[in-house]
Amino acid sequence: MARAVIPDLIALLQHRRSEVRVEGAKALCCLASDADTMCLQALSKSLDDEEPSVREAAKEAIEEMG
Repeated sequence: MARAVIPDLIALLQHRRSEVRVEGAKALCCLASDADTMCLQALSKSLDDEEPSVREAAKEAIEEMG
């Protein structure tokens, strides 16, 4: 059931506020499995975010996933 929110969390990675993008990355980390390609792809795109805190959150999420 929690996996149903993953597309919404991925959408948060594009939010105009960096704080929302950071929290989206953290939440994806909690819900995604190692094999979840969709989450990894979205987080990988966030590694190029203009905001350093978003890049760091995405990096940490990817590292925790696997």
